[in-house]
Amino acid sequence: MQKLLATAAVVVVLVLAVFVTPTISPRQDAPMYLAAAGGFAAGGLAHWYPREPVYPLFLAAAERLGLPLGSALALVQNALFMAGLYFFLRSMC
Repeated sequence: MQKLLATAAVVVVLVLAVFVTPTISPRQDAPMYLAAAGGFAAGGLAHWYPREPVYPLFLAAAERLGLPLGSALALVQNALFMAGLYFFLRSMC
């Protein structure tokens, strides 16, 4: 029962994250990641990105699935947080 409730809570958080459009300022890393995601979406894996490419690739994949990049940013951040939290809590048992 606890796993079912935890799964339902994660699904609710991720669905709600789709409807969140975060505020993006030039002093954040978000504009750089969004530009890289746009490059990956347009040019595929041939797009050169000098930093860690996995996060912009997730964003580009979410955009390919039909999510706007603003919503994808919040969704991917929450999904990565939930995955990290899962592995952290799992290691505690």
